[in-house]
Amino acid sequence: MKIKLFFSTLFLSSMATLAICGTPTSQDHSGLDTKGIDLDKLSQMVEDIRANPAHGQIEFRAEGESEEMIYHGTARVGPFKVAGQEFGQTRQYVLHLGLPAELQGEVVHPVDRIEPVELALAGLSDCVIGTVALHALLNGIQLDHISATVRAPLSVQVLLGIDGVEKRDQIYGKIAINVEIEGPHLTEKERLFLSEQVKRSPVFNLVALGHDMDTTLRIRAELDTSAAM
Repeated sequence: MKIKLFFSTLFLSSMATLAICGTPTSQDHSGLDTKGIDLDKLSQMVEDIRANPAHGQIEFRAEGESEEMIYHGTARVGPFKVAGQEFGQTRQYVLHLGLPAELQGEVVHPVDRIEPVELALAGLSDCVIGTVALHALLNGIQLDHISATVRAPLSVQVLLGIDGVEKRDQIYGKIAINVEIEGPHLTEKERLFLSEQVKRSPVFNLVALGHDMDTTLRIRAELDTSAAM
């Protein structure tokens, strides 16, 4: 059985409140496909974070560098922090980003790349899928498959300097997130419940809510070779 969850939001709008969703209930998970999750360890982790909220604080980061072509850049993802401790020192993921070739009309030799907005939407779709899957599992709802399509209408007037930065809240139109779930004997009550769980997705809230942003632009001092001689 296929059921669709449809959710729309404004990409940069600040939502006043999120609907309060029910706490995961104690379920009999015998016979349920746990999708590779050890439910006992998951339960222990939840209880540990409930007792020690600092253990649930994670800091991800990414680093980007320009390339010779103006539209191209290299992003690197690696270490992260959990509860103030550094992990993942051996992780080294490199992403080559830019523009689709069709949007590089003035480039002599265009090279197709993933656009950063596309990467953000891909992350949003994956996070929504994972969040729905997690809360389906915690609440004993059998899902066989989940898919999510995210669409973002974008206007480039601010980017190109046609409009001032005071109009940056008009860059995006309404973002559409279309989630489709498949599973045996799914009910309307379960659909409504899982629709609410979408709002628990970290990337959904990164995109949908307003956040304080500390932006710093500094000039890196060049090495004074004459002084070193």
